Amino acid sequence: MIFHLGALGASACGIGGESFLAWVSEFYGKMAENKKRPEDISLRNVIERQNPEEVLNIVGAIIRIEVGEFKTRRRDARARALASYYLTCYAGLTQREVAEYLNVGTGSSVGKQMKKLVNDRGNDRKLAKLMETMEGRLSHTQNVVAGDR
Repeated sequence: MIFHLGALGASACGIGGESFLAWVSEFYGKMAENKKRPEDISLRNVIERQNPEEVLNIVGAIIRIEVGEFKTRRRDARARALASYYLTCYAGLTQREVAEYLNVGTGSSVGKQMKKLVNDRGNDRKLAKLMETMEGRLSHTQNVVAGDR
């Protein structure tokens, strides 16, 4: 079986007709003018990260605690695990950044809290419902931006 791959080598921008590829190239060039590094350019829809305080406000309002309580050390604190989970999902923080932000200790501690939370969610209907509510509220405050930010 012989395959002719000549058409695929025509453009690094994508597959399509000449006018489409010209449009993609022009669009990419305009985006590149505003970026310092080529890897910062995205041609996909990008979900805008939420402000970490906004995430904590929403999570805190749902579970009825003050935002400051997320930053207070407690043993087996599910509230901090919820905050950690949603700060990574919706604010785009790394586990290490969450650890610093919530005064947890290390990124590894955050990861362990999140793993336990996800396991508990599968076995606890009340927790699963609570997390569904949080995800619904957080999703409604998120913006989708066409292309790059």
